Amino acid sequence: MSIEIHNLKHVYHPGTPLETIALQGIDLSIHMKQWLTVVGHTGSGKSTLAQHLNALLFCQEGTIKVDSISLDPRSKQLRTVRQKVGLVFQYPEQQLFAETIYDEVAFAPRNWGVDPDTVAERVENALVRVGLNSSFYQRSPFHLSGGEKRRVAIASVLSANPDYLVLDEPTAGLDASGRKDLMGLLAGLREDGLGIVLITHDLELALACSEKILVLEHGRQLTYGTPENVIDSLLKRHVYGLLLPEVVQMSHELFLKGLDVPITGDEFLLAQVLIEKVRK
Repeated sequence: MSIEIHNLKHVYHPGTPLETIALQGIDLSIHMKQWLTVVGHTGSGKSTLAQHLNALLFCQEGTIKVDSISLDPRSKQLRTVRQKVGLVFQYPEQQLFAETIYDEVAFAPRNWGVDPDTVAERVENALVRVGLNSSFYQRSPFHLSGGEKRRVAIASVLSANPDYLVLDEPTAGLDASGRKDLMGLLAGLREDGLGIVLITHDLELALACSEKILVLEHGRQLTYGTPENVIDSLLKRHVYGLLLPEVVQMSHELFLKGLDVPITGDEFLLAQVLIEKVRK
C-alpha cells in the first residue's frame, strides 16, 4: 500500500508567455504509517505536488499510482483515490460552510453515499481522533477558536476514512501551543496507520517530525531521504529560502572543531551528549 510517483512533471500555462515549470523529475514513494514532509520556499512546487496526490491536478509527464491505481483523468477509479487520499488545504477553516460541526464532518461520508448509521459512527470517530467530543456536535464551526476550527476541518477529511492525509501548511497562523497540539494530533493519526504528507516551508518542523523529507527547489527534487540525509545535503549546498535550524548549525560547528557529537536538529540529544562529555 503506497503512493508511487515517477518522473512527475507539471507546467502551468504551457505554450504561452506565462509558461512556468512547477514540477519536474519528481520521484518518491509514500507509504501508509509513514510521515513524509515536503519542504521548500514559496513557489518551489509544494502545493502543486499536494494537489496531484488527490487527483485535483494530473500528470502532464510521468506517473502517479495510489495503491496501484493510476491517476489518470479518464480513470473510473478517481472517486476511490479521492477517498483514499484526504487533502487538507492551507487555512482549511476558511472552507467551513455548514451550520453545525456535526453537519460539517458528516458532509464527506454523506457525499460518498454512506448510510446514516455509519455516517454517525464516522462523525463520532473523526471528532474523537482530533480531540473533540459530542458536546461540539451542534455548535457552529464559525464560533470556535482558530485551533478548534482547524481540528474540525481535519475531522471533516478523516470522516471519509482516508489511508493518506495530505496537509498543505497546516501550522500557518497557529501559535506555538497550537502548532505543538497539531503535531501531536498528526503523530497520533500516523500511529493509527495513516500515511502523513506534510507540506511546509518550516525546515525545523520537518526535521523534528519526519521519517522522510523531500526538498524542492524551483520545482525540482533537490534531495529526498531521512532527516540525517537532508541535513548532510543542505550542509553541502544552500537552498534558497531554507535555513538550517540553529541547533544543526551549532552541532556542525562543534563537529568541525573536533568534538565527537552528532550533527542533529534534536537539541535534547545534543544537550545530552554534551552533558555526558562534561561529566567524563
